Amino acid sequence: MDHTELAQNAFKIIQEKLQEAKDNQGYNIYDHLNEIFSKLITKPDEWSYEKFEKLSQFIKMTRLNLGPPKTDIEVNNPEIKMNTFLLYLNNAIELVNQVIFI
Repeated sequence: MDHTELAQNAFKIIQEKLQEAKDNQGYNIYDHLNEIFSKLITKPDEWSYEKFEKLSQFIKMTRLNLGPPKTDIEVNNPEIKMNTFLLYLNNAIELVNQVIFI
């Protein structure tokens, strides 16, 4: 297999992976990047390379709906952490009681 075939195979694999990564509306990363680069190539004066990140953010806001960020409670889930702490505390108390009554 020569370098051209290797590059083509690698491109196909990357393209498939980017097409698999979709938001909750079915819009994938490959289409997002394709739209960005199409703008940069077809309208270089209007969409300069300095505007790349702004353009990416604009397309994400208008096409990708990833949902609102999670709150602190959703991320940290204090209920589970408290239950783990209480289980640890109960086990420690049982061990202390066993030592005291031996």
